[in-house]
Amino acid sequence: MTANQNRWQPENANAGETVDNGNGPWQRRAERAEEEMQRLSKLLESKDCQIAILEQGVNAMHQLSHERLQLQGRIESENIALRRRIAMLQSEGRSRDCEAVASDGVTVTLPHMTHTLAIVFKVFGEYWLSHDSHRSPKSINVAHAIDERLGWKSQRNGAPSRSAQTFAAAMRPDEIRSVQRAGDQCRSE
Repeated sequence: MTANQNRWQPENANAGETVDNGNGPWQRRAERAEEEMQRLSKLLESKDCQIAILEQGVNAMHQLSHERLQLQGRIESENIALRRRIAMLQSEGRSRDCEAVASDGVTVTLPHMTHTLAIVFKVFGEYWLSHDSHRSPKSINVAHAIDERLGWKSQRNGAPSRSAQTFAAAMRPDEIRSVQRAGDQCRSE
């Protein structure tokens, strides 16, 4: 037999054997192929089931992740709102402290109060609420008081810190400044 004629013969078939329709090698080969197909079909069904379970798991994780992100967003928004509320309450408390000191002065409404401003306002009240118009507090003394209360260091030459000097100068009433400027101009002439 030639190779072409042998192509459709079972691998273990002898050259002189003929294929019968009963229990011959072709029948066994077809049965094995059918068994292999059934095994592979069951394996494929099993894999399809596993894929379906994994898809359900992925969908559940996606939903949980989405819900977690929404919850985090709400918590963050509430956290920001609480921080603003705390800051507002703290500034109201500090404002009341300052209002107690400056009860017969001017009331200033600020969006928030810092520790530094609260101390500066207290020093402002202590030095300027009861000042005598003929004897106003010296800015250097007010600046030293600000440095002391805030724990700021004086300059190397003993002068108050520049920040404290700026605050002290800002506290000085305009009418006293204009009188001092006029006096300084008279002395320079």
